[in-house]
Amino acid sequence: MSLQDLTNEIPSDEYLNEFRTHASAELDRGTVIMASAMVEQSLEHALRRSLTHLTAEEISAWFDGPMAPFATFDAKIKLGRALKGNGVYDGGVERKLDLIRRVRNAFAHRSMPLDLSHPALSATYNELLSDLGEWPLERREVFAGYCLAVTRTLRDIKATAD
Repeated sequence: MSLQDLTNEIPSDEYLNEFRTHASAELDRGTVIMASAMVEQSLEHALRRSLTHLTAEEISAWFDGPMAPFATFDAKIKLGRALKGNGVYDGGVERKLDLIRRVRNAFAHRSMPLDLSHPALSATYNELLSDLGEWPLERREVFAGYCLAVTRTLRDIKATAD
């Protein structure tokens, strides 16, 4: 298995059922990056499945490689918005994806320690809670649960695109 294969591996339903256990074993940065990657991967999979008019080579050219036009999380979110008439997702899902992307970017691109209790993340955390309701869980578990819910939504969307 190559490094690219590792990044493309789609989590099984069994893994998703155990995801909170895996996420709670991580520090905040690990949870945010792992949970966000799961969402981005599910989004890409849903997008690929919706592009039925393209060949496998064309789809690969759109998504694979660092210079591909839809290689980034942000570009995938924008493509999903453009395709929303084709059943990819609505504005509510887009807002959730963008929130996850912004949190992921803060953790992935900050060169110093960061955790979910940082004051700069307070508004984002409150937005998560407004979608989920009050959870008596650690912030890491709330973020992981939020990402899991969005992942399941994207998996349901891609399943109905068949």
